[in-house]
Amino acid sequence: YECTVAARQEPLQIGHSYGGGGGGEVWAHAGLVLTLDKSLLTDLHKHRIALRLQVTSLKMPFDEQPATIYVGGLEEAVHDPSHWEVRGRRDCPQPLCLMPRPQVVASAPRCGWAPPTNALSMKRSASSEEDAITLEADISPLLQQNYSALKVWAVPLALSEVGMWQTQNMALQTVVLHSEPRDTIV
Repeated sequence: YECTVAARQEPLQIGHSYGGGGGGEVWAHAGLVLTLDKSLLTDLHKHRIALRLQVTSLKMPFDEQPATIYVGGLEEAVHDPSHWEVRGRRDCPQPLCLMPRPQVVASAPRCGWAPPTNALSMKRSASSEEDAITLEADISPLLQQNYSALKVWAVPLALSEVGMWQTQNMALQTVVLHSEPRDTIV
Protein backbone atom coordinates (compact mmCIF):
# COMPACT_ATOMS: atom_id res chain seq x y z
CA TYR A 1 0.00 0.00 0.00
CA GLU A 2 1.04 3.54 -0.64
CA CYS A 3 -0.97 6.64 0.26
CA THR A 4 0.02 10.26 -0.22
CA VAL A 5 -1.96 13.29 0.92
CA ALA A 6 -0.45 16.46 -0.46
CA ALA A 7 -1.30 19.85 -1.86
CA ARG A 8 -2.79 19.70 -5.34
CA GLN A 9 -0.37 18.12 -7.75
CA GLU A 10 -0.66 18.31 -11.52
CA PRO A 11 -2.39 16.54 -13.03
CA LEU A 12 -4.79 15.42 -10.32
CA GLN A 13 -6.77 12.39 -11.43
CA ILE A 14 -9.86 10.62 -10.14
CA GLY A 15 -10.14 6.91 -10.96
CA HIS A 16 -10.46 3.36 -9.63
CA SER A 17 -9.03 0.08 -10.95
CA TYR A 18 -8.32 -3.53 -10.09
CA GLY A 19 -6.38 -6.05 -12.09
CA GLY A 20 -4.53 -9.26 -11.50
CA GLY A 21 -2.30 -11.73 -13.21
CA GLY A 22 1.01 -13.50 -12.85
CA GLY A 23 2.48 -10.62 -10.85
CA GLY A 24 -0.36 -10.59 -8.31
CA GLU A 25 -3.18 -8.17 -7.67
CA VAL A 26 -2.93 -4.46 -8.44
CA TRP A 27 -5.40 -2.10 -6.75
CA ALA A 28 -5.36 1.61 -7.63
CA HIS A 29 -7.52 4.47 -6.44
CA ALA A 30 -7.07 8.22 -6.92
CA GLY A 31 -9.43 10.72 -5.35
CA LEU A 32 -9.64 14.32 -4.23
CA VAL A 33 -9.77 15.57 -0.62
CA LEU A 34 -11.11 19.06 0.04
CA THR A 35 -10.64 20.71 3.43
CA LEU A 36 -13.43 23.12 4.23
CA ASP A 37 -13.52 26.58 5.75
CA LYS A 38 -15.99 26.71 8.67
CA SER A 39 -17.42 29.95 7.25
CA LEU A 40 -19.32 27.73 4.78
CA LEU A 41 -21.51 26.63 7.68
CA THR A 42 -23.10 30.04 8.18
CA ASP A 43 -26.57 30.69 6.80
CA LEU A 44 -27.13 27.10 5.61
CA HIS A 45 -30.82 27.66 6.33
CA LYS A 46 -30.84 30.43 3.68
CA HIS A 47 -28.30 29.12 1.18
CA ARG A 48 -27.21 25.87 -0.39
CA ILE A 49 -23.55 25.20 -1.04
CA ALA A 50 -22.78 23.43 -4.28
CA LEU A 51 -19.57 21.72 -5.33
CA ARG A 52 -18.80 21.96 -9.04
CA LEU A 53 -15.97 20.00 -10.64
CA GLN A 54 -14.82 20.24 -14.21
CA VAL A 55 -12.88 17.20 -15.39
CA THR A 56 -11.57 15.90 -18.67
CA SER A 57 -11.63 12.23 -19.51
CA LEU A 58 -8.24 10.72 -20.22
CA LYS A 59 -8.40 8.18 -23.05
CA MET A 60 -7.06 4.73 -22.22
CA PRO A 61 -5.94 2.04 -24.70
CA PHE A 62 -8.22 -0.59 -23.12
CA ASP A 63 -11.85 -1.06 -22.15
CA GLU A 64 -13.17 1.04 -19.31
CA GLN A 65 -16.14 0.30 -17.08
CA PRO A 66 -18.78 2.94 -16.36
CA ALA A 67 -18.46 4.75 -13.03
CA THR A 68 -20.27 7.00 -10.61
CA ILE A 69 -18.51 9.94 -8.96
CA TYR A 70 -19.30 10.52 -5.28
CA VAL A 71 -18.58 13.22 -2.73
CA GLY A 72 -18.70 12.30 0.94
CA GLY A 73 -17.76 13.61 4.37
CA LEU A 74 -14.62 12.40 6.13
CA GLU A 75 -14.95 11.49 9.81
CA GLU A 76 -11.26 12.03 10.61
CA ALA A 77 -9.10 15.11 10.20
CA VAL A 78 -6.84 15.15 7.16
CA HIS A 79 -3.16 15.73 7.91
CA ASP A 80 -1.59 17.47 4.95
CA PRO A 81 0.98 16.64 3.78
CA SER A 82 1.52 13.01 4.70
CA HIS A 83 2.86 9.88 3.08
CA TRP A 84 2.16 6.35 4.23
CA GLU A 85 3.75 3.30 2.65
CA VAL A 86 3.85 -0.40 3.46
CA ARG A 87 6.01 -2.81 1.52
CA GLY A 88 6.34 -6.43 2.62
CA ARG A 89 4.46 -5.92 5.92
CA ARG A 90 0.92 -6.75 6.99
CA ASP A 91 0.09 -3.19 8.14
CA CYS A 92 -2.93 -1.45 6.66
CA PRO A 93 -3.28 2.25 5.83
CA GLN A 94 -5.49 4.81 7.54
CA PRO A 95 -9.18 4.68 6.48
CA LEU A 96 -8.75 7.69 4.18
CA CYS A 97 -6.41 5.60 2.02
CA LEU A 98 -8.51 2.43 1.74
CA MET A 99 -10.21 1.63 -1.58
CA PRO A 100 -13.86 2.70 -1.89
CA ARG A 101 -16.16 -0.30 -2.33
CA PRO A 102 -17.39 -0.69 -5.92
CA GLN A 103 -21.09 -1.01 -6.66
CA VAL A 104 -20.54 -4.55 -7.92
CA VAL A 105 -19.71 -7.82 -6.18
CA ALA A 106 -15.94 -8.15 -6.35
CA SER A 107 -12.98 -9.60 -4.49
CA ALA A 108 -11.71 -7.30 -1.73
CA PRO A 109 -8.24 -5.91 -1.06
CA ARG A 110 -6.30 -7.45 1.83
CA CYS A 111 -7.05 -4.52 4.17
CA GLY A 112 -10.71 -4.37 3.18
CA TRP A 113 -12.76 -1.50 1.83
CA ALA A 114 -12.93 2.09 3.03
CA PRO A 115 -15.54 2.51 5.75
CA PRO A 116 -18.99 3.60 4.53
CA THR A 117 -19.51 7.33 4.48
CA ASN A 118 -22.42 9.66 3.97
CA ALA A 119 -22.09 10.34 0.27
CA LEU A 120 -23.86 12.08 -2.56
CA SER A 121 -23.53 11.15 -6.21
CA MET A 122 -22.40 14.00 -8.42
CA LYS A 123 -24.68 14.81 -11.34
CA ARG A 124 -23.38 15.53 -14.81
CA SER A 125 -24.36 19.03 -15.92
CA ALA A 126 -26.47 19.38 -19.04
CA SER A 127 -23.86 21.82 -20.35
CA SER A 128 -21.12 19.17 -20.27
CA GLU A 129 -19.29 18.50 -23.48
CA GLU A 130 -17.76 15.23 -24.65
CA ASP A 131 -14.22 16.06 -23.47
CA ALA A 132 -14.99 18.59 -20.68
CA ILE A 133 -17.38 17.13 -18.11
CA THR A 134 -18.98 19.31 -15.43
CA LEU A 135 -20.20 17.55 -12.28
CA GLU A 136 -22.21 19.18 -9.51
CA ALA A 137 -23.67 18.28 -6.11
CA ASP A 138 -25.47 20.21 -3.39
CA ILE A 139 -23.16 19.50 -0.42
CA SER A 140 -25.32 21.33 2.15
CA PRO A 141 -26.44 18.01 3.77
CA LEU A 142 -22.77 17.15 4.37
CA LEU A 143 -21.97 20.61 5.75
CA GLN A 144 -24.92 20.36 8.14
CA GLN A 145 -23.19 17.32 9.66
CA ASN A 146 -20.11 19.48 10.41
CA TYR A 147 -17.61 17.61 8.24
CA SER A 148 -14.33 19.49 7.99
CA ALA A 149 -13.21 17.65 4.85
CA LEU A 150 -14.81 16.03 1.83
CA LYS A 151 -13.53 13.28 -0.43
CA VAL A 152 -14.41 12.88 -4.12
CA TRP A 153 -13.96 9.42 -5.66
CA ALA A 154 -15.08 7.14 -8.47
CA VAL A 155 -16.42 3.59 -8.24
CA PRO A 156 -17.14 1.18 -11.08
CA LEU A 157 -20.68 0.16 -11.94
CA ALA A 158 -19.63 -3.00 -13.80
CA LEU A 159 -16.82 -5.53 -14.08
CA SER A 160 -14.97 -6.66 -17.18
CA GLU A 161 -15.66 -10.19 -18.42
CA VAL A 162 -12.75 -11.46 -16.28
CA GLY A 163 -13.86 -9.76 -13.05
CA MET A 164 -11.51 -6.76 -13.14
CA TRP A 165 -12.24 -3.08 -13.75
CA GLN A 166 -10.79 0.23 -14.85
CA THR A 167 -12.94 3.33 -14.60
CA GLN A 168 -12.28 6.34 -16.76
CA ASN A 169 -9.43 8.38 -15.36
CA MET A 170 -10.59 11.95 -15.06
CA ALA A 171 -8.13 14.83 -14.84
CA LEU A 172 -9.35 17.62 -12.57
CA GLN A 173 -9.49 21.02 -14.26
CA THR A 174 -11.38 23.20 -11.75
CA VAL A 175 -13.02 22.95 -8.31
CA VAL A 176 -15.60 25.55 -7.32
CA LEU A 177 -17.67 25.87 -4.14
CA HIS A 178 -20.50 28.33 -4.56
CA SER A 179 -23.43 29.51 -2.51
CA GLU A 180 -26.90 29.97 -3.98
CA PRO A 181 -30.31 30.76 -2.52
CA ARG A 182 -32.06 27.55 -1.45
CA ASP A 183 -34.53 27.57 -4.34
CA THR A 184 -32.02 27.62 -7.24
CA ILE A 185 -30.13 24.30 -7.00
CA VAL A 186 -31.95 21.23 -8.27
